[in-house]
Amino acid sequence: MIISTSHEVQGFKIIRQLGIVSGSVMHKTTCLDRFRSCLGKPVNKVRTARKHAITQMLGRAGAMEADAIVSVRFTTTQVEKYTEVYVYGTAVQFKGSAASTVSQ
Repeated sequence: MIISTSHEVQGFKIIRQLGIVSGSVMHKTTCLDRFRSCLGKPVNKVRTARKHAITQMLGRAGAMEADAIVSVRFTTTQVEKYTEVYVYGTAVQFKGSAASTVSQ
């Protein structure tokens, strides 16, 4: 499945917007994680949380028989000792895809 931060995918014509799909993961943040983040070093927990959030979003888009997810955005929010990674986008179908011809 194609994931794009833009509103379209070059070479494909979007014929149907299926709706918003999202994924969300919360994890506990340690003092070491905050320290590493301040130094500009990668925090593996956040990277792993992003992967899990994307996997959730892809599963929801797959259930809608989407060909791609466009306009994908990430947000990361920290509240006290917890960090939430949230990803969302619009599930779409392309002209000529198997799913779009079945549903027409």
